[in-house]
Amino acid sequence: MRYLLLVIGLFALCSGAVNAQSIYKTVDEQGRVSYSDKPPANRNAQSEEEQAELPPVNAIPEQPIERRGEPSRRDRDAQTPDYQVRVLNPIPESSVPPGQRDLSIVATLNQSLEPEHELVYYMDGERLAQTRKRQFLVQQIYRGSHIITVQVVDGDGRVLARSEPVTVHVHRPSVINRPGS
Repeated sequence: MRYLLLVIGLFALCSGAVNAQSIYKTVDEQGRVSYSDKPPANRNAQSEEEQAELPPVNAIPEQPIERRGEPSRRDRDAQTPDYQVRVLNPIPESSVPPGQRDLSIVATLNQSLEPEHELVYYMDGERLAQTRKRQFLVQQIYRGSHIITVQVVDGDGRVLARSEPVTVHVHRPSVINRPGS
C-alpha cells in the first residue's frame, strides 16, 4: 500500500515537470506532423517548427482512501443481519414420555445464516453443539426438567440473537410408582 502511494506521488511530481516543459510541433516536407519535447536536430529550410500550445492537463480530484481489511465495529454492527431465532421443537412445557430416550431440538430463523454465522444449542446453560444445522439430537436425555435455548453467533463468538428459553419435562419409569407394589 505504501509502495503504491509512493509511485503515485512520484508520478504526480514527474507529470508536473513534464507539463512545465515545451512541446515542439514539426511538419516535414511530406506534411507529416510530429510532436517532441526537444527541438528538431536538423532544421532545414523546408521544415516548419512552432511551439505547440497544449490545453491544461485533466486532473482527477483526490478520492479518500478506503481501508481494506477489518471493518470497524460500527460498520460491522450495521452489516450484521437482524436474526430472530426460535425453538420449534420441543414446544414449551412439553413432556418426554418414558420410552423416548432422545430429544430432537429444532430451531427456526427469520433468514438464512451468513457464511460465518452458526447456531449454538444449550440445555440447562450447558453448550451442546455449535453448528449451521437447524436441528440437533440430544441422546440419552436424563429425567427431570430442562431448559433449552439456541443462539446465533458470529465467527468471533459474539451473540447476535438468542431464542426464548423452552422448558421440557423428561419422565422416566420409577420403581416407586409401579402398579401392584
